[in-house]
Amino acid sequence: LARLLGNCSRRWREEEEEEEEEADQTPFWVKEAVGEGQTQAEKQTQDAISLSPGFELATSLKDDGNAYFAKGQVDEAIQIWVKALDALHTPPEEGDASTLVVAAGSTDAGPTESTAVVAEGLREGEASGGSSGSAALADASLGSDGSGGGNSPTASKIASQSAAAVVLAAAVAARQGNGNPADALNGLLQAAAAAASAGGGREKAEDARVVELRATLFSNLALGYMKQRQWRQALGFCAEALHDQPEHQKALYRKAECLGELGSWTEAVEALVKLEGLGEDGKRLAVQKKEAWKKKSKVEDNKQTKMWAAALAKQAPEVSVEAEASDTKATAAVASDAKAAAKPKPVVLPAWVPPKLAPTCVFDLRRKGIEWEEKSDFDDKVWRDGLGRSPVTMYYRSAMPLSLVAAISLVDLDLESQLTVHCLLDGNSAPFAEPHDWGIMLQRLPQLKSLMIVYIDLGIVDKKSPKGAQMPYGTLLRPVEEAKVGERMAHSSRFLGTYKEFREHTRELPRIVQPGLALWADAPLFGSSDDELATRVEALSMLAGSDVPVVITQESEIPEHGGAPGGPWLSDSARQSLAVLELGMGAKVVQGWYWNRFVIPLDQTERGILAAHAVLGVIRPKGAKATGATAKSVKKALRDHSVEASSVARIVGLGPPTAGDVQALKLQWAAFCENLRRSGRPVGPDLPEEEKKRQMLEFQEFCRAFPAGRPPMM
Repeated sequence: LARLLGNCSRRWREEEEEEEEEADQTPFWVKEAVGEGQTQAEKQTQDAISLSPGFELATSLKDDGNAYFAKGQVDEAIQIWVKALDALHTPPEEGDASTLVVAAGSTDAGPTESTAVVAEGLREGEASGGSSGSAALADASLGSDGSGGGNSPTASKIASQSAAAVVLAAAVAARQGNGNPADALNGLLQAAAAAASAGGGREKAEDARVVELRATLFSNLALGYMKQRQWRQALGFCAEALHDQPEHQKALYRKAECLGELGSWTEAVEALVKLEGLGEDGKRLAVQKKEAWKKKSKVEDNKQTKMWAAALAKQAPEVSVEAEASDTKATAAVASDAKAAAKPKPVVLPAWVPPKLAPTCVFDLRRKGIEWEEKSDFDDKVWRDGLGRSPVTMYYRSAMPLSLVAAISLVDLDLESQLTVHCLLDGNSAPFAEPHDWGIMLQRLPQLKSLMIVYIDLGIVDKKSPKGAQMPYGTLLRPVEEAKVGERMAHSSRFLGTYKEFREHTRELPRIVQPGLALWADAPLFGSSDDELATRVEALSMLAGSDVPVVITQESEIPEHGGAPGGPWLSDSARQSLAVLELGMGAKVVQGWYWNRFVIPLDQTERGILAAHAVLGVIRPKGAKATGATAKSVKKALRDHSVEASSVARIVGLGPPTAGDVQALKLQWAAFCENLRRSGRPVGPDLPEEEKKRQMLEFQEFCRAFPAGRPPMM
């Protein structure tokens, strides 16, 4: 018991430091506690209590991101830092060692539970015959060698009790005794001091190392977006870092720089003033930024001065030395100028560059009024690691509703309680193998009282409705109930035809014809012909006239977890669709384009996975350019900016693996296992989880080094 309460003994000795020590009068167990101090095992236990299970992984990912950033690969660095943030807040799995350790530090155990555990320890001591009940209690808690790792089944129970359980243990020892009541009483007093210092179950604050790492990651993300000149996004990450550490010098410095670039000079100066008050380093950084602003302001002033001087010089009357030249020369000069003016130089517009796409971070998706299912919606085992490995049915049912909720969250849209959504798609290529679960929207958006989804198929079909057609052309089908949550319901209806035909067909149905939101679901905007381009531009023009926000999704390639490095990759059809929106329609995206988290794995490709809904953004097309756009004007705008003005082929996946692929993969696995056996490594299904993950990564490298087949997608 004395060894169990060694920490309490040490605290008592610290209060007696002013008194003269007498070695021969000090009990041996107090000497041991003072001399040795806290053991390494105890320090590791305290670290495990305070640190989250993903701290080590997050630290490693942060360093990897720093390395990519140093090489100039900013996009890759941002993606890795975002993954580090997700890893830092990964909740412990059930049965995880860290969960047991946290339980060991709890002070909420009741007296009944504590009594039962202590009694069990005493019974073990009596059964052993070699020690008293109190000795058995100490052995069960610390191990027979004092290392804290006893193998008794009671050990883990005792380790999880509060200081109150320790006091009760000492009381029982005092009653039973082991021939020395003074020792038992001394242990009781020490345990009482430990219970008093426990503070009655105070809530433990978040570990400072976790807070510091999180603030550093937010500050790094701010720097990455500053490199891309995305000042508002960078400013948001600075605010996140300062929320954790209000005196984070780098975050304050970067916040001031972002505010300066955005023209918010008052707030920028306030940030620098706060930075100056954080010591010599902060003062130096603030002075450095002020000097940079002065130089930049001086350069801008010089540019303005030169610009106005040049403009005034052109307007001033020119005094020519040859003012008295002959009329013939003057006439010839005028004729020459007129001839030159008659042949203006062609204007060459710069080539269009696709916009940068930002990864969707779970922190960006959390908004007031949206109730995400954290365990399923933000589970990387489903939406990252499981792509291509888990059954695809769930992705077909959930990806589109979740993508719509994600878009609403990213741009913070205000929705009506009775919402109608026009879902425009191409039935010839739409990834709709399973019905969608629209109950997801009702659950995530509790403000919705009713939801109406109208599928509008713009794909080219034969208007005569050939045999076997599932729905007639130009007819709105009767709405059907899709989901119900309490008293709130979601319905859906379908229409086959152009958007203009749909509006004319439903003009007397105001609940149907006027949407509160539109979803352009993966349909290529150019299509496969000029007729399809005209149909889709017409639909967007009509939506622009209604001033309706439009959620855009497009398919593209994303990396496979554990596969080849790199990615994601924007497909040619998605790139052309973004060009049509920006150049042809003049539509500006709200809050930028994103790589969507909620995708449907369609097929394997040479680089990764072909995924539906991979690109996500929200536009609000308006103005004369959007409402008056035609197929001809769109094609001209594309050609002027060096963009392909004809239909492009979609990505063709590898398709299902052949029997030969499966057989080759089995042979590869057999050869890989044989290499492991030769090197003395274990193989088989009963491996520890860490060894399994390690071998899977090594097998991926083995397959790339000796390609002979490919793993099948489920």
